[in-house]
Amino acid sequence: DKVILSGGSALLPNLANYLSKILNLNVIIGDPWARVSYPTDLKPILDEIGPRLAVAIGLAMREVE
Repeated sequence: DKVILSGGSALLPNLANYLSKILNLNVIIGDPWARVSYPTDLKPILDEIGPRLAVAIGLAMREVE
């Protein structure tokens, strides 16, 4: 079992470590860019803003019906 954090609050300092200790579970910050192709030189900035854009990225990946 694990907890995946997303959204802007996922970036709060030490939140993942704190939750991991009190829940006794592996806690990670989700990577909304995992299935998106992008230039590697953008990785640092995309890692920084990614959790804030998780919903927008997910919606953009949906098929239009």
